[in-house]
Amino acid sequence: MKNHHLGKFFETLFWIGTFLILVSFFYSRWFVITVTVGIVLMIIATVREGLKLKRARTFLGVIQKNEPKVIHRLVIIVSTIVAFVFLFFKRVLVYDLFKQFYELTQEIRITWGVFVLIGLIIGLLILFIVMKIKGIEYKEIFRWMKPKPEKIKFEKKPEEKEEFKKVIEKKVIVQQKSGFLTKLFLEEESFWKKILRPLSKRLEKRKVKKIEQKKAGIEQLRQKKLEKIKEEVKKEKVLVKKEIKHPLFPRILIALFVFTITVIIILSKQGKFSIGNPLSAGILGLIIGLFVFYILANIRRIRKKKKTIKAKKEEIVLKKIKKEIVAKASKYETDLDKLHKLINEVGSLTITEVVEGFGITKEQAEEWGRILESHNLIELNYPAIGELQLCKKKSKNIK
Repeated sequence: MKNHHLGKFFETLFWIGTFLILVSFFYSRWFVITVTVGIVLMIIATVREGLKLKRARTFLGVIQKNEPKVIHRLVIIVSTIVAFVFLFFKRVLVYDLFKQFYELTQEIRITWGVFVLIGLIIGLLILFIVMKIKGIEYKEIFRWMKPKPEKIKFEKKPEEKEEFKKVIEKKVIVQQKSGFLTKLFLEEESFWKKILRPLSKRLEKRKVKKIEQKKAGIEQLRQKKLEKIKEEVKKEKVLVKKEIKHPLFPRILIALFVFTITVIIILSKQGKFSIGNPLSAGILGLIIGLFVFYILANIRRIRKKKKTIKAKKEEIVLKKIKKEIVAKASKYETDLDKLHKLINEVGSLTITEVVEGFGITKEQAEEWGRILESHNLIELNYPAIGELQLCKKKSKNIK
């Protein structure tokens, strides 16, 4: 695991270096520092990878035996060093050669960063062409990005192997020499399980029977409940039928109306029904009369229903009002009784004391005092200064 983490660390160092080199192309002030730091990081990472290389006699043999990851890194390092040297000494070495090209780039307003990026793209294209010619696949280059799982090998010592063999041999000998009982113990199913199998089957059957009995009891209870509900529904239907009383008179009118229409149809088929005939005129008059009478009867019945509904509503409202009046009256009387008792005990009470004590308004307190005074239970005292007082009734025997 440590080697794996170290490998990842150096991988990140390598790619930080490449990132710094790319950034340096766009920031000319820190060009030298960033490029040098990037190249150093890249070299450290490649040297660390180079320590794990497979050995060979020649340099080309080393390159052939090892992964293309190291080759790819070496190519990138060499190209970056060449680009760094070229860009650093561009004014001294090839100033005259690239003077005209530089002027053209200035006219077209192409920066050196864009120029370097174009160069890198061209270099990558050349690299892919070389890989295609040499038969190197792209997967081999990017294979380093996938972390390789480390295989943990558990190797047994020769002493442990010998002990393991001895244990197996002992088990085989025991199986060969053992009798019926020991064989049963050595099998997957134990001896006691085989003995207790019939008992376990009986216990399972008993459990199944108990479950079935419980289910049967639940079903019986459900059926009883359903029967009770059905009986209640039947009783309610009978009561509803008894309550609904269909009047007989409208039925008689409907029957007469239907009878007259059938008579008209029969007479019209025979050719005896005509407008000028007095019989037909009488039948038509009878139909109209029955129809009008039926309408009037329905109107009367509807009015009766409305009256009964109103009467029932009034009865309900009156009952509610009576209940409220009785409740209020009983409360009112009890409060007055309490007030009368307090006045008799204390001797006198002010209006504010009555208001605070009973939780009522000042007007209600004055009304209570007047009611008690009208019944000659207390006396009201109106002082010149101060509030109204409810005083105890003085006895007439005192002189």
